[in-house]
This record gives sequence, C-alpha cells and structure tokens, in this order.
Amino acid sequence: MELIILTNISIILSLCLILIFINKLEEEKELSLKTIIVTIIIILFIVNCAYYLAEHKSSLLFHFNIFIIVAYIILIITGLFLAISKSKTSYLKYILFGILFLIVPVYAIMMMAVGAMPI
Repeated sequence: MELIILTNISIILSLCLILIFINKLEEEKELSLKTIIVTIIIILFIVNCAYYLAEHKSSLLFHFNIFIIVAYIILIITGLFLAISKSKTSYLKYILFGILFLIVPVYAIMMMAVGAMPI
C-alpha cells in the first residue's frame, strides 16, 4: 500500500512539473490551474484503477515508476538543450526540480527491489 502512495506522489510531482514546463514553452497559450488539476486527477484515477484491477501489482508499480523516471530524464535533457540553445537560465530550475523529484520513484523502485515495503 505504501508503494502506491509513493507512486501517486511521484505521478503528481511529475505531472505538475511537466505541465508547467509545457506551459512555459507555449508562451502565447497558457494552461489554467484548473486544467492542470483536472489532468492530474484524471491520470491518477486511471493509474489507481489499473493498480487495483491488476493481478501483478508489483510489476505494474515497477513499470509506472520506470515510466516516471524516463519522463524526468526526457524533461532534464530537454531543459538542458533549451538552456544551452536559448541561453536562458529559467530552464535550469526545471532541470533541478527534475533531478530532485527523481528521488521518489527511484526510492520506490529500490524498496521494491529490497522487498522492504509491502505492495
């Protein structure tokens, strides 16, 4: 049960960071806070329904966390590319937040590997 909570926290953090990053890239059309919150709630609902209906819960959580880690890596690489090409330091905060938020899914995967937390 603790691992799904950690996965939900990492999904919330990653979606907030990615949607705000996309909002920063599209300067003429901004996403409203309501749109961001509704998107996060819908994706969390889908993930939790898939978790509770799955037979192999640990495998599903592992793949969710791997997907989140890949999304963070893509965000970090994109932020680095934009920071270098546009010479703006405003993209560096997304890189730092991406590296900081990587702790939660990596911790969840390590706890699954060690078997320290029940699923």
